Parts: sequence; C-alpha cells; structure tokens
Amino acid sequence: IFMCGISTALGLMNIKLFRQLSEQADTTGAAVAFAIEAAVEEPSVNEDAVAFPLGFVGQTVPDFWCLYQQIPHGIYILDVKEGSDAELMGVSPGDVMTALDGTPVSNTEELTQLLGVYADGERVRITLCRDGQHIDLDVLKNKE
Repeated sequence: IFMCGISTALGLMNIKLFRQLSEQADTTGAAVAFAIEAAVEEPSVNEDAVAFPLGFVGQTVPDFWCLYQQIPHGIYILDVKEGSDAELMGVSPGDVMTALDGTPVSNTEELTQLLGVYADGERVRITLCRDGQHIDLDVLKNKE
C-alpha cells in the first residue's frame, strides 16, 4: 500500500507538472518540451565479480537492473581477457551471458557449476544479449 501511495503521488505530481507546462504553452503560443532524467547506476566491478575460465570476468545481474534498466537475468560481463578466445570471438564488456549450451544461466554460481562438466580446451556455446539481440558464440573453456 505504501509503495502504491508513492507511485500514485509521483504520478499525480507528473500530471500536475504536465498541466502547468501545457497551460504555459497555450498562453505563450510556444511549444514546451521537458524530460525527466532518471538516475542510472552504472555497472561496476564489485566483490561479487568472478573470473570465469571462458576468458571474461562477470557478475550476476542484480534484480533491480533487470527491473529498471531492462537488462536480462544472467552474467553481466565486466571485462574480457586480452588475447582470449572470448575476445577473438567478439565477447565485449557490457554483454550479458544468458545461457551455456542452451541451459539458462541466471547467476555466477549456476555458471560455475555448469562449467564443471566441461574439460579445459573444450568449446562451449554461450548465448549473449547485446543491445536487445541474442548472439550465440562458441568459445574455449580455458585453464585459469
């Protein structure tokens, strides 16, 4: 109830602001445009970051990124090891890994567990989400 009250209050404040700006435009004849910029938390390396034997460092995508920034659940890639097969195949920081060989991956623990069944030097297919597009790439599992 509390959150609904806040949402309603914020919505009413936006309607009131829109009406005031519209009335101003009507009296002056000038077009009025406005935008409200939301504070966006930039992803950054934290204590939850994990170096994976796929040639990149990633962290679990927090739920609030999924909700407010429309980032899918998975592993947010923070850094790609220079010269790694992942880099050569086109994995980039900012990509979100969502599956390993077709199995959905939603956190670092799941990915670590799934990688345990693959031998070093074996190719695995990863699914990435980049700019709303899904990309499948085959990368080598390395020793790290």
